[in-house]
Amino acid sequence: MRGHLPPHALVDPVTPGGESPERHLERRLALLHEEAERVTAGLLTREARRQQAHTTCLQEHEGY
Repeated sequence: MRGHLPPHALVDPVTPGGESPERHLERRLALLHEEAERVTAGLLTREARRQQAHTTCLQEHEGY
């Protein structure tokens, strides 16, 4: 990810040992990105199966 902050900038100055708001947002964004990739992969798989089932159905009924 672009715009990485140096490690010393990732510590929350208000809460000792706490996470900075920037680091928290980066972590949340990374989790959302991973979830979006999983959802996309699932949708692509489902669409491929749907298309295959449709093609199979058309091929089976071509002879009629």
